[in-house]
Amino acid sequence: MNADLAQLIAVLPHDDSPEQELQRSIPTGRLARLWTLGTLQAQIAAAYGAMWVRSFFGGADANARQLVETHMATAMRLVGGMLYLRGAVMKIGQALALYPNLVPEEIASTLAQLHFNAPPMHFALVREHLCNELDRELGEVFSEFDEHAFAAASLGQVHRARLRSGERVAVKIQYPGIAQTIRSDLRNLTAVLAPLRFTRDWENLSAQLDGIRDVLNSEVDYEAEAKSLEHAHSLFTAGDGVIIPQVFRELSTPRVLTMEFVDGRHLDAWLATQPSQSERDAFGAKLYTIGLRMYYAGRCAYADPHPGNYLFRDDGRVALLDFGCVPRYDDDAWALLSEMDAAFYRDRDNMRSTVAKYCDLSQDELRDESRMALVEESFRWALEPLHHRPFDFGNGEHLRIGIDIMARAIAKRYTRAHPTQFYISRTLLGLRSLLYKMKARVDVREIHARELRATGWPWVDEIIRGGGQL
Repeated sequence: MNADLAQLIAVLPHDDSPEQELQRSIPTGRLARLWTLGTLQAQIAAAYGAMWVRSFFGGADANARQLVETHMATAMRLVGGMLYLRGAVMKIGQALALYPNLVPEEIASTLAQLHFNAPPMHFALVREHLCNELDRELGEVFSEFDEHAFAAASLGQVHRARLRSGERVAVKIQYPGIAQTIRSDLRNLTAVLAPLRFTRDWENLSAQLDGIRDVLNSEVDYEAEAKSLEHAHSLFTAGDGVIIPQVFRELSTPRVLTMEFVDGRHLDAWLATQPSQSERDAFGAKLYTIGLRMYYAGRCAYADPHPGNYLFRDDGRVALLDFGCVPRYDDDAWALLSEMDAAFYRDRDNMRSTVAKYCDLSQDELRDESRMALVEESFRWALEPLHHRPFDFGNGEHLRIGIDIMARAIAKRYTRAHPTQFYISRTLLGLRSLLYKMKARVDVREIHARELRATGWPWVDEIIRGGGQL
């Protein structure tokens, strides 16, 4: 386990010893998980309430120090609760860590540990679970198997191993019962949203929840992840500088995924080497290419672009590790997404009519200038990197504006959209957050034009034949 996270867990409030805490079984029932979340919410509210009372009796410096201490205490409580619950709850913590200004820095930096440094299962449980899944003893399959997980996160953990045939592999093992926790969390979420059943938004919200449910269920189906890995592998050539690990199908099951082991550094470790600006830019271009290649050529979204899923290598290549959250677009969704892309290059009236279809807007909503102004602002934000060559993602103002637009849309309940929008937004914000951390400058226009041409969409050819620019 990561040393920083081990120290953090050691100071978390608990009744048992830290070792016992880490070996507790994950609660899978709806009521048990809801009770844990409710208790966590009450603890956090009490901490900030106490700080608010104390602020009346302290000076400015003391109050500022107290606020930082309260943020840290809150972060530790959040991490403690999320490490215990895992599953969908822990994924929310990972998402919060990606975006600056969405939560206090003390909380975001602590939650970032959830990406790949969660406490692992005890090896005795791993051995039993793995032998049951593969229906063989470990020694029959592996000549070496590291008992200590080198990565552990919300749904499972990963061990280094060597096959008896000599290949180095990474073995990803799902936590027992984790699929049930996701079903419980989604049922709890549906119950919380039940009052919205009588609003016009419910049908759309229900469809989005169904989409989230489908993808989360696919995240705990490692056979589906193996298919996504193989699909992604087919999209890249050696010249792209992108590594997609090979899958060992005969040693994979719905709860175990065995794949090629790839060396490299995670983002923080790579940044600690103080890479040059040219190295940052080159890796940034590869990350943007990955996102657009999977979208335009693969008709899917790499919707989990967090730091734990990338490895930066000394040879200039980048490896992509996790393919659990890769939703595919069916023909109907793809046709609508083509219309949305085309709307970016056409006049305002065409854009509005396409947005009306994509967001299921009524005529009254379409005439709501406040709503449409926010929609157009979000489009301008999404397209801004196309207008600067290169675009400097290291400027935090761009990401801050994107998060602000999202927050205003949520506050005004302008959230109705096609189910694909959830993952497109997650991909876009997550990728740009990574590029901000990297301080990368990327020629997005060049990459976008290259990848867009590969779609074969008729309107793309029309623009090119007409002498227009993508």
